[in-house]
Amino acid sequence: MKKILLTVVCLCIALPAVPSFAIDSDVSGFLRARFMMNNYQKSQTDRDPDTLVDQRARVKWSAKVDEYLTFVYYGEVDFIYGDQAYATSRNKGGGASADSVNLETKNLYVEAKIPETPVTATIGLQGYTDHNDFVLLLGDVAGVRIGAATDQVRGNIAWFKLSEGVHNNEDDATLWALQVVYDPMKELSLVGDLYYANMQGSTPSGAAFDTTKEDLYFATVRATYKMDMATIEGWLLYTGGTIDDAAPDGSDVDVSGFAGAANANFSVAGAKATIYTMFFSSDDDDTNKDKDSIEIPWATNAPVGMSVPFPKAGMMMMMADPFGTTIHTGYGHAMADAAYNDYGLWAITAKVAYSPPEMKNLYGSLAAGYFTALEDQIQGRDSVKKGGKDLGVETVARVGYKFGKLDLSLNAGYVFLGSFYDKTAVDSNGAVKDPDDLYEVYAMANVNF
Repeated sequence: MKKILLTVVCLCIALPAVPSFAIDSDVSGFLRARFMMNNYQKSQTDRDPDTLVDQRARVKWSAKVDEYLTFVYYGEVDFIYGDQAYATSRNKGGGASADSVNLETKNLYVEAKIPETPVTATIGLQGYTDHNDFVLLLGDVAGVRIGAATDQVRGNIAWFKLSEGVHNNEDDATLWALQVVYDPMKELSLVGDLYYANMQGSTPSGAAFDTTKEDLYFATVRATYKMDMATIEGWLLYTGGTIDDAAPDGSDVDVSGFAGAANANFSVAGAKATIYTMFFSSDDDDTNKDKDSIEIPWATNAPVGMSVPFPKAGMMMMMADPFGTTIHTGYGHAMADAAYNDYGLWAITAKVAYSPPEMKNLYGSLAAGYFTALEDQIQGRDSVKKGGKDLGVETVARVGYKFGKLDLSLNAGYVFLGSFYDKTAVDSNGAVKDPDDLYEVYAMANVNF
């Protein structure tokens, strides 16, 4: 595989020199601002809500050098209004006088079409996603991806360096990926993904991952079937491998975890409905040599994750909010506290969206979801059982209007927290109590160009 990657890189370098004519460029992106009020945090009860405004802007510049080469730069600037000025930091620069160094580089790559072949190579810092609702991977990673497509089959093979160590390759983190999509007919699509992650610990310079060494592989299958008024989709994910020296006796831990989801999308009388159900296996014992829940190191062992699970489910707090900007951009409470934390998860969500035919610029949606863990105690971790397995119920409402490229909307969510969170908060006097139910409301202005 390394020889193939080296050959592709050499071919890209060896392509003809760029002639001296104007480069065809394209600029796209968005600017989003949210005026928010929420009590998203669960750790303290009887507290005043947070009120703030956050903003995100992304600009993507694509320059077509010639018929074979395209150069892409994708930048991002995030901040909270009034946060800090004269800063050298990501997610800062909204304070008075501003003048901050806060431009983030999301992507920086070259896309090269290999002449006389269906092959395209993407080299550099690029976006990469899985085919299972971004449960495993949606992130920006540096490496090489080689893709090809025919009428019925398309796919790619890729190598990414997630973290570069300083001791040769002893503390590197590397991901290999293979994705294949097969469309035997226009109604049916079949997908297979394979990933191998060699995680050798963290780097001393800021550490993308912790010092645990892991050899993990992931296998995903997905099927999508389209009918006249509905689309049915389902996928299964298996994660296996070993976590070095993680057992209480110092031996390796064997990983064998499962996850799966199914959804149905319906269109009836101008309304669109989506129903999801999802399952993540659990592990009830930290004291043995087996781990029966999924293990995703960039979701659990890294300060910034690379997955945004189930954005189409329509949730705001229990699962990822697709409009997350500078705050609350993670996985959501149900995923972080249960699915990615060994307690397992079962959930069902439903969403209905409608735009009246006579007012196509007006739109609205209602969504609700129920979430429960599979375990209420993990041996070796919990001294006592939690109050129960019930994580809670979330309801979400959104309504908006599009003025050309400007999209204005009001978004509101409320979570009735379940017994899983009993006695996990403190009040202003330090007394242990049940957390308050959660809510979040924001008015959003979104401009796409």
